[in-house]
Amino acid sequence: MKGRSHIIVTFAIMVFAVFYLYNFIFEDINLIIVGFGVLCVIIGSILPDADIEDGKSKIFYMFFPIAIVVRLLEYPLAFMFNKRAKHRGVLHSHVGIVFSSLIAVMILSVVLYFIKELSLLVVVYMYILTFLSQELHLFEDKFSDNWIYIIIIIVLVIVSYFFMKPL
Repeated sequence: MKGRSHIIVTFAIMVFAVFYLYNFIFEDINLIIVGFGVLCVIIGSILPDADIEDGKSKIFYMFFPIAIVVRLLEYPLAFMFNKRAKHRGVLHSHVGIVFSSLIAVMILSVVLYFIKELSLLVVVYMYILTFLSQELHLFEDKFSDNWIYIIIIIVLVIVSYFFMKPL
């Protein structure tokens, strides 16, 4: 699946998680934190493809610093967990997702630190969104482009039924 498709599909599903998880964790509305949540979803949707050999993945020209750090992390992870450092190798595994989510959130946390918006809850919020987005990436890779749009529609209908009920 192309990077653009990963971003669209993941965002369409995860947009609910961004807002509902935010409302679950935080009391006040902070658009900077919500914006970073959306950024985590976008990064997470394409981060497993940082292992593409040609360097033409969207992650490289959209979020170059994160892609380089995760790419450097790929080789020690592949060695530690006896996996191959190749496309759909260690970064397309659950172990790779745990570590690459941590690295991406650490890099984003530096930015939040300098704008005085960093807290433990914000880090947890960003980690959950990045992790879930990467897991969704793996799920999307199991299907062709045609089937994934059908799945999006089904998931959106189910999610909207449960979450859009009046309080």
